[in-house]
Amino acid sequence: MDQTADQITHDIRIKRDDLRSNLEELEGKVKSVTDWRRHFEKHTGAMIAVAFASGALVSILSSGRNSRGIGRSLGAESASESLPRGSDVGTRNELLAKWNSVKSALVGVAATRITGYLNQIVPGFHEELQKTETIRLQGPDTHSVAPTGRSN
Repeated sequence: MDQTADQITHDIRIKRDDLRSNLEELEGKVKSVTDWRRHFEKHTGAMIAVAFASGALVSILSSGRNSRGIGRSLGAESASESLPRGSDVGTRNELLAKWNSVKSALVGVAATRITGYLNQIVPGFHEELQKTETIRLQGPDTHSVAPTGRSN
């Protein structure tokens, strides 16, 4: 009887040590996943793009303007107002076109990085994104939804 009690006590200690080890490992994983500094060091470009895109989105949403106000909230209007008037209209238009290209490129990079990140952390995201893009490219006339909520 004493040997059985000792064996049970020993087994409990082993299980307790295993659980402690597993909990410490899990705690380490949780800390590494939630450590934004570590993510920033590993994915600096993506984090900057996300921060820029988030700031632009918050600026757009908080401005309460229509689509013409989007450029104004990102600084396009202030840039055009500081340019010379009159004979330099061509230069002004070129600079505004360049600025719009830069904005589009930054948004494109941010979207690509965010999509890549979501593909890694959300199972099935890539497939659903492809379906949505296909439907969007086909247009609303080629895709109808049945009353059951399923696609035709």
